[in-house]
Amino acid sequence: MTAAAGLGYALIALGPALSLFITVIARKPFLVLTVLTSALLWLISLIVLAGIWRAFLPLGSSVWPYALLLITSVGFQEGLRLVFWKLYKGRSKSLHQMQLLPRKQSIEKGKSKQR
Repeated sequence: MTAAAGLGYALIALGPALSLFITVIARKPFLVLTVLTSALLWLISLIVLAGIWRAFLPLGSSVWPYALLLITSVGFQEGLRLVFWKLYKGRSKSLHQMQLLPRKQSIEKGKSKQR
């Protein structure tokens, strides 16, 4: 019974993400690589932030130093996400340009043969 409950809980927790992955992401290899890369980048940022937190802890009984660490951590992760998004857009644009260039040249060659 415990295994059945654990499986049910796992399907409830992971079902939406798994269905989204299967229906949208798994069909495009570039999206799979993007998801894996962003997950790895997120984990690396958590490791870096844990090291920074470890250097400053314990800070005492006041809440404000912890709030400051939390705010800077969130800002760091969001900044890293913005950098990743810009890198993704740049790579996506360059990949589309490389893919469309031969196709455009072949279309132009086809037009010149028709004239």
